[in-house]
Amino acid sequence: MKVLAIIPARKGSKGLSGKNTRLCAGKPLIQWTIEAATQSWLVTDIVVITDSDEIARLAKQQGIYVVDEPADLAEGKSLSDFSKALLYAYNSFTRQNNDKIPDIVILLQPTSPLRTGRDIDKAVVQFLNRPTARTLRSVYPQSRTQWVARVDDCGFLQYLLDVKWETRENCPPFYVPNGAIIGARKTEFLADPLFRLEPTVPFVMATENSVDIDNFFDLEMAEWLLLRRKTMDNSRFDNIHAGQRAWIVSPGPSLKDVTDEQWKKAHAIIAYDRLRYDEALISKLSS
Repeated sequence: MKVLAIIPARKGSKGLSGKNTRLCAGKPLIQWTIEAATQSWLVTDIVVITDSDEIARLAKQQGIYVVDEPADLAEGKSLSDFSKALLYAYNSFTRQNNDKIPDIVILLQPTSPLRTGRDIDKAVVQFLNRPTARTLRSVYPQSRTQWVARVDDCGFLQYLLDVKWETRENCPPFYVPNGAIIGARKTEFLADPLFRLEPTVPFVMATENSVDIDNFFDLEMAEWLLLRRKTMDNSRFDNIHAGQRAWIVSPGPSLKDVTDEQWKKAHAIIAYDRLRYDEALISKLSS
């Protein structure tokens, strides 16, 4: 099975100038998405489509296939232009790599830096487990959506849902798309590059991992969450006492000193699954 990840990254932005290359927790914003795609076990190919020389250079340095976005598409503001850009990226890649025609196409937007490679893998597996689904979309739970309203022509609130007077506990769950992971099988993507065909499988992500960067406040929030995640990873690893550390690297009754290379390997595996390090995962150390 082949999974193609398309990362669209224009140099311009209405809400936050040059946001895709702005530093976020010490890295250009787009770097977090590139790393998530490369860390995924299921993504087989990655394409970055951009009109930015800086982004193109950054991606090429990491071996990513880069498509130069034509000026007429890059300057377009409509969904139609975005759809054409995604299709242009797909066609450019497959024409040059006809042995890598994907079974699944996923869209990874650089404005979702908290999405991980593990999220991508879990979402794709969830999608594959629902053969009647035509598209995949990541969402997060929203507890107050029952109060969503518009202002009508008379200047009054007009609630859009009938359950607005229900308590939060009695309301059915609501979910909001976060733009982090969107996907479809190849045929559905070619039929609609905006991934709007139904039925759609939801992949539920935690609210704190669903920050979608549109402005400077979002960027600061994402940076704080990324730094907090890194602190949690390091703290969890450092708190393993010496005996456990030796067992992680060399399971069994005999303990031995841990080399720097083994430490790096252990840390990488634990960081990838940061909330638990069970025996099945740790056994990768001995492979």
